[in-house]
Amino acid sequence: MDLPTYGTNGDGSERLSSLRTASAHLFEAGLRDGEPEIVSVSLCQPLSISTEMLGSLTDATPAGQRYLMIKIVNLLRDEALRPSVSCTVGEGELVSRCLADLEHALARLAPDIGAFDASARILIEILSFF
Repeated sequence: MDLPTYGTNGDGSERLSSLRTASAHLFEAGLRDGEPEIVSVSLCQPLSISTEMLGSLTDATPAGQRYLMIKIVNLLRDEALRPSVSCTVGEGELVSRCLADLEHALARLAPDIGAFDASARILIEILSFF
């Protein structure tokens, strides 16, 4: 079964190929001796997904940009509020400020993709240390 391509950044073939390969590996890893097995997912995955979505922002339509921005904000907010994230008061204030900046950029009628990208990348960098 072929997976549909998404976005128009580059030719898309590498990303789709790696997605097929990852799906095949997960399928093979989950079926040993005919019995399903739980496959763990890395906690850093939301950050890498957010980074990949940020790379797709410039190639998306305005509606697609807004959709991606909403998804990015939700992923980063969930990651920041994860119970295992422990940070100092200063780090917490910085994370809160970055989230507020992202939500403010998203609330604009014509969001500034550059400002959103910069704030999101700062937040991703901060959260990658927790």
